Amino acid sequence: MMNRLLLCVVLVACGKTAEPGADKGNAPLDELIERKVDGVSSSASVAGDWSNKPLDATIESKVKGIAFKLAVPAGFKFQALGNQSEDDPGLIAKRWRPDVANYLSEPSVSVSFVASTPTNMRAFTDSAMLDMDKNVIAKQETTPDGFVMLTHTTDKATVRAHVVKPKGDVAVACRAHQTKMGGVPNPDATMAWLEKLCASLTLL
Repeated sequence: MMNRLLLCVVLVACGKTAEPGADKGNAPLDELIERKVDGVSSSASVAGDWSNKPLDATIESKVKGIAFKLAVPAGFKFQALGNQSEDDPGLIAKRWRPDVANYLSEPSVSVSFVASTPTNMRAFTDSAMLDMDKNVIAKQETTPDGFVMLTHTTDKATVRAHVVKPKGDVAVACRAHQTKMGGVPNPDATMAWLEKLCASLTLL
């Protein structure tokens, strides 16, 4: 009798009485992986590869009174600093990012007022103030309506797109980037995607 009682205690302690597949400890993680936020599956957050995401939403706003529109993926949200409002036309810079919990490793984009318009590629490059021991310029281009530069860190843990479009004596800049420990998935395609995002900047 005593031996049977001891055997039952051991079986319970080892979890033998639990039903198959009823691992309650992993439920929150499973729910997080499958969860969707504003139509953006968190599987995108897990994978981290945004290079094929459609730019199917449009932001219309103002920085320093200059109206613009920008194409972004559906589900991007305004990231306020302090008491900032997305509707405030006087802000010098505004930023948007995915509406997911772990957004720090996902792409984000900012649009900002530039008081001094770069007149050539050298001035545009210098304005980025890159540490060239840690960064690589992947692309530089003068376009009909401004300048484009793509850069990444030497380990491709950060990839960036930087676009400036003049408006008279001033300009508006778009900066988009993604940073991910261990390297951004599909970094070259992601840089091209970030370029496409910022190139959609249209001054109104």
